[in-house]
Amino acid sequence: MNITVEKFPDCKAAIRVEVPREKVESQRAQITKFYHQGASIPGFRPGKAPAAMIVRRYAKQIEQELRDRLTAEGYQEGSKQEGLDILSPTEVKDPQFNEDGTFTFIVEVITAPAFDLPDIKGIPIKIPKIAVTEENVDQAIENLRERQANYPAVEGRALELGDLAVIDYHGFIDGKPVRELAPTAAERLQEGADYWVLVKEPNFLPGFCDGLVGLAVGETRPVVVKLPGDFPVKEIAGLEMTYEVTLKEVREQELPEIDDEFARSTRLADDAASLRGAVRTALEKDLEQKIEQTKREQIIQHLNEKIVFEVPQDLLSQATQRRVQELVEANQQRGVSEEEIVENQEEIMSAANQQAQFDVKTNFILHKIAEQEQVAATNEDLQRELMTHVMRTKATKAQIKKLIKNQRVLDRLRENIITRKTVDLLLAGATIEEVEPTAEEAAA
Repeated sequence: MNITVEKFPDCKAAIRVEVPREKVESQRAQITKFYHQGASIPGFRPGKAPAAMIVRRYAKQIEQELRDRLTAEGYQEGSKQEGLDILSPTEVKDPQFNEDGTFTFIVEVITAPAFDLPDIKGIPIKIPKIAVTEENVDQAIENLRERQANYPAVEGRALELGDLAVIDYHGFIDGKPVRELAPTAAERLQEGADYWVLVKEPNFLPGFCDGLVGLAVGETRPVVVKLPGDFPVKEIAGLEMTYEVTLKEVREQELPEIDDEFARSTRLADDAASLRGAVRTALEKDLEQKIEQTKREQIIQHLNEKIVFEVPQDLLSQATQRRVQELVEANQQRGVSEEEIVENQEEIMSAANQQAQFDVKTNFILHKIAEQEQVAATNEDLQRELMTHVMRTKATKAQIKKLIKNQRVLDRLRENIITRKTVDLLLAGATIEEVEPTAEEAAA
């Protein structure tokens, strides 16, 4: 076969193939013979009809099968001969049988981006020096108590920190309702009726709960808050907002005693004596997982910064659409209305595109490292991954049976394994430095 390749920007290429006359005739003869042997023609036993009759009767089918077979073989030979890392063919153009007996066609393909890997040994990672403290344990136990607190209504006193307030409120900026300045803002930011808020900073908005302290039932008071400059609703970011708040009810927080019954209710310990140790263990495990996640994120970020290449636009578009769908579904679950989603569609698209570009680029980088380092998913790896997937999704026997036969799912699980093992390999060779935590890290 005569094969030439023309490469274009955006990871695209065209494979031009010319199949010689001898190859065309050989394939045509094989296909005609197949039809001749299986054809059922009145007046003739199978395989005994004249060849010319078979060619006339099945001309269209023979031509199409010949075209498909030559195209497939030419495409495979072309990609192999030129060493192209083809992600997918996009279109077969100008397939034709020529007067000289040759067959020519062009296959347009998307190829993987070409790039060189940097030294992957000793990737620098910085992790904060953070340990679980007694104060952390105290706070965690208090959080557990608050989750099980009762809030009976009380009368005859003003609102205090720690109470649960039932309020009506309306938000204003410079005397105008919030909805006029920021119609896309969440409803609860604009106003609320019979709204329950635990009077504990920084619930709702910073400074709001402190402004409620001292309110009496039936009293209305202006509460002023300053919105941060990076507030998600850009129209009102950095502005001063005034809420007209009416207190309708005071409910006092009653925390449960730290006894054996409470310990068992947390599902962390069997009795009060062992609760503190169990909480510390849970916090340390959580901290360990967060630090591990931080390491992995820094590995990925380092590779993305060091390796520069353009990702194929077709793949980027597909990944962006998936991200948009995920963001829309997440917003819907948070109660964001369709109108708000439409209003913010440009921001959603921009965020989705940025994340998709990062994800697609990361996949190419890790895939190339996996090939270089010969990282593979064993059958034992796949079995463990399947078991984890089954336990996480609580799949039924019928679903498990279907899952095992679904090659696309198995390929995705295998890809997950290789990605995870590749990052593990990079982590094992990384240079890790402990640093003082930022205020944000320490607080978290």
